[in-house]
Amino acid sequence: AKENTPAPLLTQINNDATFTLVKTLEDGTIVYLANHSSLVIPKHFSSEKREVTLNGNAYFDVTHKKKCPFVIKTKEAVVEVLGTAFYVRSSASNFFELSVNRGRVSVTKAGTDKAVFVDAGRTVTCNAEGLRLETTKDHKQFNEYKRCIRFKDETLGNILRAINKQNDNKDVLQTIPSLNERKLTVSFCADSPTMIATLISQALHLRYTVDDHTITIK
Repeated sequence: AKENTPAPLLTQINNDATFTLVKTLEDGTIVYLANHSSLVIPKHFSSEKREVTLNGNAYFDVTHKKKCPFVIKTKEAVVEVLGTAFYVRSSASNFFELSVNRGRVSVTKAGTDKAVFVDAGRTVTCNAEGLRLETTKDHKQFNEYKRCIRFKDETLGNILRAINKQNDNKDVLQTIPSLNERKLTVSFCADSPTMIATLISQALHLRYTVDDHTITIK
């Protein structure tokens, strides 16, 4: 039957040793994919579940969607959330680690029904013995994913949204509606919002204006 046909899968791969690959999924979830990591996503999410498969390390900023959990499958564990921010480390050496920056996450050891809830400020690891909860020691790790970032064939609207979400300062980057769907490939490394606007404007042959704390590319 047509309903049983699995959705086409797309694979995002980051082989860049310097830059995190930033991808906005169709539900608005932002994924920061670390080097030597890959993410398999369906072309379209189902209405009951948003499921992806991760091999490697990534930081997820998941869009809240009531009654439609976001599920991440790794070799070692299954992660389930509704909306939160956290990073996942999973590797070929059967080591799994997840630290929550915001919200709450459910983690189940693969092949079992043993689940733990991980709150903000907590880390869970998974090994042969099972799941282990502890207080997060390395809070700098969250920002490491966002320092040097690369967008590949991404829309300008998604790029600016991702940058604004991670901005600690007051400057907001925006563009005019007609340019939201313009696509580009661009990298930033600890750049200021003004420098980001300059680089984007140069790449797309545009200009930008600054009004108080709002930078508009047009």
